[in-house]
This record gives sequence, C-alpha cells and structure tokens, in this order.
Amino acid sequence: MTGIRATSTMTAVERMLSRHTLTHSPESRLVVALLARAILDQCMPSQRRSAETFLAGTACTHWCQMVGLDPAYVREMAMRWKTAKQGDQHA
Repeated sequence: MTGIRATSTMTAVERMLSRHTLTHSPESRLVVALLARAILDQCMPSQRRSAETFLAGTACTHWCQMVGLDPAYVREMAMRWKTAKQGDQHA
C-alpha cells in the first residue's frame, strides 16, 4: 500500500476507531493512529507477525483502555479488515 491509497485507508480506519473513543484530544488521535497502523500492518507480509502480536497482546489492551476503546472491538475490527483484504487479493 503506497501513496494516496494508503493515506485514505489509514484515515478511514482512524475514523472508524475514533467514533468509539471516550476522549477527542491530540493524544487520543495519536493512540488511534497507532492502533490503525497495527490494523493495516497485519495485511503487510513484512509487518504481519509484529502487528498480530501487538493486536493480540496486553499492549493493545493498554492503548485501547487509554482512550476508552473496547479491546475486543479493536481486535474484531482488525480481523474483519484482514479478512476483507485477503478476499480482495483473491478476487
């Protein structure tokens, strides 16, 4: 994923996550960007393992709790995103 497509995809994932945060501050936007990056990275072969480890671990839970996101929601969203992207590759 490169260029404009990567930026618009990142923004879309960030918007979906931001709708569910309890706070809307520069700090919460940073946390949302970190979580969105992990969701997108799990679809990249070079980043997949570290992204999946992060999303499944306590670090993801910690970051989610900082902004009032349900870690289960973030993980579900990550799984759906990954499944959708895998479907796109096979189409």
